[in-house]
Amino acid sequence: MPGTAPTPPEDPRPPVLSGELLDLHPLGADALAAWVDGDAAALTALTGAVFPDPAVAPPLMDDALPFVRDRLRGHPAELGWWAWLCVDRAGGEVVGSAGFAGPPGADGAVVLGYATYPRHAGRGAASEAADLLAGWALRQPGVRVVRVTVPVDHVASLRVAARAGFTRTGTGTDPEAGEVAVLERTAGGAPPAG
Repeated sequence: MPGTAPTPPEDPRPPVLSGELLDLHPLGADALAAWVDGDAAALTALTGAVFPDPAVAPPLMDDALPFVRDRLRGHPAELGWWAWLCVDRAGGEVVGSAGFAGPPGADGAVVLGYATYPRHAGRGAASEAADLLAGWALRQPGVRVVRVTVPVDHVASLRVAARAGFTRTGTGTDPEAGEVAVLERTAGGAPPAG
């Protein structure tokens, strides 16, 4: 039709997810590279968030950052299926990180992890991040279930998962952590069948 503007293509980037406490920002390869380097100034310039200097990742996340950075460099369309930055809405300070272990598999499952800096623990940030990310993932095509694995003796992380709507569905073994509880969340809230 003459004079009709074409519809702009849909933005494929994941949105910023917002809750009461946090804004979650998907992290691309450049931000992850700056985090691997501990470059707080570059991270702040790339994300707008306030980082400690030096900028170190929260516990259990630092070992994964180089892999995720390299993965996103080779597969930029996977943005959102890896690391997300957890930023305090009130002050703009980074409180932790959460994310997935990649896009959904053939079974429709994604694995979620979360970590906060120790000084931000116990304030509800990890629960809100897990809830926001699980909700986002379950709205994506091909995702049937979001799964969390937690060492059976890590009471705080088990509480985080329960507050975020995850239900324990079994146990498993992790080569580093030993026995883990397997918790899952589906769109309907019930554990998946089969």
